[in-house]
Amino acid sequence: MGYAVYFESSTGTFRVPVNPEEISQSRKQNNEKYNILKGGQVVVPTYVELEEYSFETEFPHQHTHYSESDFTAATSLLFMIKTWQESKLPVRFIAVGEDSDINKQVLIEDVRATEKAGEEGDQYVSLKLLEYIPPAKRFIAVPQPAGLVKQEDAGSLQNPETIDGKEYTIQKGNTLWGLAKKYYGDGGQYTKIYEANKDKIKNPNLIYPDQVITIPE
Repeated sequence: MGYAVYFESSTGTFRVPVNPEEISQSRKQNNEKYNILKGGQVVVPTYVELEEYSFETEFPHQHTHYSESDFTAATSLLFMIKTWQESKLPVRFIAVGEDSDINKQVLIEDVRATEKAGEEGDQYVSLKLLEYIPPAKRFIAVPQPAGLVKQEDAGSLQNPETIDGKEYTIQKGNTLWGLAKKYYGDGGQYTKIYEANKDKIKNPNLIYPDQVITIPE
């Protein structure tokens, strides 16, 4: 095959000794569906999920005519992969090809190895990888008399709504439709929120966590 596959981390780097026949990539869009009285069903796109990669390959126990020149034994490669997985830290996945390249930080979500009769020492490996995007902000749970309140980097406490209830800080998973349903009892009135926040919201289908918007009366 006209490409090369690598894994790289602070603890080690290796090239996959036998190029997989194919690398599968998938990404799913998450949508929220609502039923409108006498109006049928509508859908509001919310966010795109992380990309997933998967492939199957062989880790030979000794150099063969079809393995890459920079050869590493199967036991060493499996040990390295499982160590990365157990550490829960991301590694860099690189696939350099003729038509397209992949260069992403990933988590090793699943690793399976099979040793077949008559091929003792060789490992047939199946890997499933999940794109890693670090959280933009770190939150710490701080005990309070009324329960747990999220605190950003041990700084000032956040309250998503002001006392008068007219301002709201967008949370992950929010949609204008859902906010209109919450505050007005009718998701169809999301345009009222959109019109009041046109200076902050360019597309009513795209709102982002930590945006502060106005909920009109």
